[in-house]
This record gives sequence, structure tokens and C-alpha cells, in this order.
Amino acid sequence: MKPEQYFFRYAYPCSENLVMLKKITDKEKKELEIKFLKNQCPSRKELEKYYSAAFERIKKVAKAMKRKPWDIDVMREYFIDEHNRVIERNEGNYKLLPKSMKAICKVYIGEVVERKGNILTLEINDKGKKTKRKVLDNSLNAKKGDKVTVHYGFAIESL
Repeated sequence: MKPEQYFFRYAYPCSENLVMLKKITDKEKKELEIKFLKNQCPSRKELEKYYSAAFERIKKVAKAMKRKPWDIDVMREYFIDEHNRVIERNEGNYKLLPKSMKAICKVYIGEVVERKGNILTLEINDKGKKTKRKVLDNSLNAKKGDKVTVHYGFAIESL
């Protein structure tokens, strides 16, 4: 997978928030949605423009890791680890969101317990509390027993 595709899989689910915050237009969100659902990807320039806050944070992670920002390992470090810490610290626009919205914005790791079409039922252990959650599997083909990351109701990657 190309770094642009990896980044877009994690970033796209936040697009609704960007519309709400007037960072992108409804038209731009619709164009992004079409690409996301077709497993296509915007250019690096477009991704950096639309998801500028996330990309600025990725640049910081890249610097700490002594790597380039468009490196999948850097992005994985950001989305799986640093992203949730950013939310918990109420950085940037996260300070404007209610607690329930912040919970949706976090990235979780869950185990697939059932699959029906492109809907996965996951068991997620968050802070010692197990929950079951249904999420959309856009293109992973995850199966029972697989561990996947979840962002904003979308299964993003198999671990």
C-alpha cells in the first residue's frame, strides 16, 4: 500500500468534522468520499491541504523518529499511538468537541468476532472495559479472529 492510501484510510473518516469546522466544503467532502469508497486516493498535496492538522502532527512524529513524514511506519505510529494522546490532551480542534465525539474520533484495536457482508462485529478492550461494536469494513476482508484498527466506525487496517 502506498503511503498516501494508508494516510487517507485513517484521515478520511474525519472529513465530516472538517466540514463542520468549515475546513473543507460539502463538495470537497463528497469528492473525498467517492475516492474513499472506490479505494482511490487524492494526491499528497491534496491530502496535506485537506488534513493539514493531522499532517502537521505526523511531521512531528517523523522528526522524532528521524524519518520522512510520508513513511507508513511514521503514520502508523501517529494514528495508532499519538493520535489518541492528542485527543486526550485536547489539542487543536479536539478542545471544541464533546467527550462523546472525542471517543468516536479515537483509534481502537479490536478483534473480529463476526462478519456479515462488509459489517464486522468487533470486541474492543478500551481501558479494561470490553465492548462489542459493529463497523464498516471498506476493503480489508478481515475475518473472525483478526485484529483490526477502527477509526470513526471504519475498520482501517488488519494488524
